[in-house]
Amino acid sequence: MKKTKGKKKLLLIIPLIILLVLAISFIGWIVKPAKKMNIAVLDTTVPATDGQGVNQTDRYYRKHSGFFWLLNQQKYVKSNGKKYNYKKDYFGPQINENGEYTGENQIADFDKVPDFLYLADVYGSELYDNKYSGLSSKDMNIVSLTYSTGGTVVAETELLGSTTDETVCNEIKSMFGFTTTSWSGRYVVDLNDFSDVPKWAPSTYENQYGVKWQFSGPGLILASSEGGIIVLEEKTDFKSKNLVSISISDEFKKEFSGSKKSNFYNWFELVEAENGTDTIANFKINVNATGMEKIKEISSTNKFAAIIRKRSNSGDTYYFAGDFNDCTSDGRIYRFLAADKFFKALSFDKEGDINQFYWKFYNPLMKKILKDTYKGLDEKNEKQSENEKQLTVRVNENKFQIKKNDDYENLNLKAVNVNLDEPGSANATRNYGYYKELLEQAVEMGVNTVRVYELAPPEFYRALFEINQNSDDKLYLIQTIKGMVADTQEEWQKTIDTIMSSIHGNGETKNDSTDEGQEDILKYRHDVSEYLLSYVLDISPSGEELQTLSNQGETMEIMFHQWKE
Repeated sequence: MKKTKGKKKLLLIIPLIILLVLAISFIGWIVKPAKKMNIAVLDTTVPATDGQGVNQTDRYYRKHSGFFWLLNQQKYVKSNGKKYNYKKDYFGPQINENGEYTGENQIADFDKVPDFLYLADVYGSELYDNKYSGLSSKDMNIVSLTYSTGGTVVAETELLGSTTDETVCNEIKSMFGFTTTSWSGRYVVDLNDFSDVPKWAPSTYENQYGVKWQFSGPGLILASSEGGIIVLEEKTDFKSKNLVSISISDEFKKEFSGSKKSNFYNWFELVEAENGTDTIANFKINVNATGMEKIKEISSTNKFAAIIRKRSNSGDTYYFAGDFNDCTSDGRIYRFLAADKFFKALSFDKEGDINQFYWKFYNPLMKKILKDTYKGLDEKNEKQSENEKQLTVRVNENKFQIKKNDDYENLNLKAVNVNLDEPGSANATRNYGYYKELLEQAVEMGVNTVRVYELAPPEFYRALFEINQNSDDKLYLIQTIKGMVADTQEEWQKTIDTIMSSIHGNGETKNDSTDEGQEDILKYRHDVSEYLLSYVLDISPSGEELQTLSNQGETMEIMFHQWKE
């Protein structure tokens, strides 16, 4: 009898314990403090398709929804306290419930400097003929601003698409610290299943090798942007089902202990990490000698960088050389403690299923990166506040003085004028690389001040900002404000306001360029006022007025000095 009573008590206690644990978990999540962080996500592959151009009505947002699940589960919220909504709070093509295009939110229009910027997918949707694919120069302005002000920038594969300008491609490779081999690949469960095999693969293979596509069973398709293709087939080129795996590098296993080795069934790139970067994780293609012989034209090794981190005085960048944030299980409940660990424990490897990678590797990886970014916000904001309070430039006894070590020193001007017209360009160029190289050469020559005779494109001020962020030897600015004698007071005020607000990183002006593909409005996001020595008013008289002034021997140039509040 006593044993029977004991069993009954145990049967009652166990459900009560389970209910208590569940109650604590749900209530604990509710009372857990929210974490405010400015997060921007760019996803131009909306609505997502199945890879054959077929619209997936239940997974329109699959290229970023998994990330938003993590944001909500970890209680990251917007500055107004509201949660992030994966259907609204991203930049890229906007759609309605039927997947129909309703407009576009451009990341250049983000009204805050992101603390965390995620370039989730810029491949573009096949439904729009990839109209929104690639990154533009104006996109790079907000990317670089995030990075140079201490934020974290994370990007995924296909950043260097065919639609991305070469100048932007070079910026991307420099910022993230990688070079591409032009090759990418994907695991295919059945090479004879043409609903899964990319539609271009059979014809490309037949054209290259002159034989029919007769593959079947599991395999790997490697393709080059230059038209090459390699197919690896089970039994011939590899034996194991674990053909492509991803794992954290040994030296970073302690830092990213939550991410476990996982099979990878999605698209990946073959890239190489540059010097000065951290290879956080690697892909490994587990081929035999026959398979290795096939891929030797690509590389002498079967291991490739999967996650590359670049750290600098500005901020951190992470490049994921694969389609990481591709989640098909975003509808799962998240409002309880350790929900991510719960679903991770339930996940298992199923050939071709990308969900296990999400729970076992991607989710804990991004959780750690977000946590590190959030921990650094106080230091970042404190640094920005100190910079805002400091008066770094002043005029004393008709000399410019620069504040150094709590004291002011005279600045011996070594100045040059800047030509905004790149050779071969009819207008002031939008080429950031041109301005960066020009200003770097000026610094190498010992120049400490540059003068521009008009409001330059945003890329010029971005280059000036970034050079000064990464150098102890500052490059200062003299900005000309041009106008006509005949201009009204209202016109003058508008010109002055536009230039001053642009120098302070919150200006807009009409784009007069006739170059094809240029936006109508130029937006200035980089605050270079810290490096401004003075404004110069350049008032141009009409021909008749010029003759009168010449007779009187007058000049119409007035110098205004900046005093920072």
